[in-house]
Amino acid sequence: MCEVVKTNLKEKLPLIEAAIRNADFIAFDTEFSGLTASDNEQNSLFDTPEIRYCKLRKSVSQLTVTQFGLSAFAKDTSAVYNNYLAQTFNFYLYPTAFGPLDPHFLFQASSGHFLAHYKFDFNKVFYEGIPFLNEGQENLLKQYLENPQKFSCRADFEYESQQCCSTVAKWLVSTVEKIKDQDSLLVDVPAGVTEFVLLLELRNRFPQLWISASDGKIKVSKILTEEQRLEFEENKSKELGKYLDENLGFTRVFRLLVKYRKPLVGHNILMDLSFMYEKFYKALPKSYNQFKSDLHQLFPIIIDTKRLSISVKPLFEHNRLFDKSALVDLYNSLKTLHTNVVVLYPPVVKNQSGFEDYGDTALPHQAGYDAYMCGTVLILAAHLLASNGLRSDDMRPLLFREYLSALRPYCNLVHVIRASSSVIRLDGSDPQPHNSIQWLYIEVRNTTRSKTPIAVQLADLLSQFGNVDIQAVSKTGAIVVAGNPKCAKDVLQTLRGNKNFYVAKYSAWRHSPRIKTALWIGGVTVGCISVGLLWSVVSKLWE
Repeated sequence: MCEVVKTNLKEKLPLIEAAIRNADFIAFDTEFSGLTASDNEQNSLFDTPEIRYCKLRKSVSQLTVTQFGLSAFAKDTSAVYNNYLAQTFNFYLYPTAFGPLDPHFLFQASSGHFLAHYKFDFNKVFYEGIPFLNEGQENLLKQYLENPQKFSCRADFEYESQQCCSTVAKWLVSTVEKIKDQDSLLVDVPAGVTEFVLLLELRNRFPQLWISASDGKIKVSKILTEEQRLEFEENKSKELGKYLDENLGFTRVFRLLVKYRKPLVGHNILMDLSFMYEKFYKALPKSYNQFKSDLHQLFPIIIDTKRLSISVKPLFEHNRLFDKSALVDLYNSLKTLHTNVVVLYPPVVKNQSGFEDYGDTALPHQAGYDAYMCGTVLILAAHLLASNGLRSDDMRPLLFREYLSALRPYCNLVHVIRASSSVIRLDGSDPQPHNSIQWLYIEVRNTTRSKTPIAVQLADLLSQFGNVDIQAVSKTGAIVVAGNPKCAKDVLQTLRGNKNFYVAKYSAWRHSPRIKTALWIGGVTVGCISVGLLWSVVSKLWE
């Protein structure tokens, strides 16, 4: 594993690009400052994929990414056996604060506790986090760098800036009066002061001087010739690119992923993809279909190992390798392919020379380690699929393109947790919801005993049955969604014997107040029209 922070990103960028360029596929993972921005965005079994996206859009815009893990997997062509080499990078991220850009973000307490439990290094986020920009922020920053006078930005430590100006003024006077004979002066950038802001302030105050910045210091020199002045102006234009690159930070890595368009692999990645889009590409669009289309354009092949494991589980019931779909469980389960002869020539994943070997050390919820686990799960699952049905005589170390062919039915399918439909298809229309989600209608018959809202009454009553969500449709009735058929069956059997409740499988025609009202209005309207027509016919007969 290679750790990447603000101070070594520039040095590591060529290594990162080479790893992405030469990879067969890229596994990734992210850690964030929270899961939901408010209680209104909590997941619900009533959510359609489109509703879930709308909730995510609201939350992601108010949260931030704290860590990004990237593991580039490539087949080791020099090895006799079926080996893959992994190059894993763990990036600490922190939003840009520069000029007009000073984003606010939420940090959810439960997420902080969760990360702390797994020894997450918060200091590296705040002290050494790599900045990032999406396209809208990049355009705003370009405008600021080219014409900062048009922007009204926050005061940036005015006293410290003034002290620096005073230092330069005293030096200038001393050189004019021959008290000192120095060609240049180095001024430290005070803590908390933005280098670019101080640079602008000094250049505005002292236009006759050559003022540049490097490594946290401001260098002040006299301009003696016209050639020096021209060189100074040329260097000023290069500086704009330097400050833009520094603030783009991790976005440059994201753009390498887009450039090389390698298959992108993650586990339970709907939220990860939403964060990637919002923070490194563009603000999330209002349109759910636009979001899917844009993602597919950026990354033509996306594989969600959560969705993959659930989909292939029936194929491997005999060896129970996919009984659990959590990432750590899948990783530990599939690693047994090397000790139990389930299939011949299973791929062996090794760390590339120069990258720290995780060995037997487990670091769950470190984004780099999770990306490494995810990539390992993918390549082992792909081997099982590609080998499924082959005779042992036909088995051999397989090529990655053969793995990708076996994975084709599962590409661009993203898992949705706790929703009315568990699958999003990025390259087309979403599949029809699976019938494992059961809708029930429950009505309280005796309402005189309690003034407690129907949803609260049912929540207390149904908590014993497990995974259910409740939505009141009237003062006495509610729709209950059960997460699986067994749960629905238990609720039906229990409440049908209770005289205080009416329970049935939900039917919109019978139980939806809106549809019942619409039918009643429709019936009245048709009745009125019929009476009118009948009266018209009778009147003509009388004539």
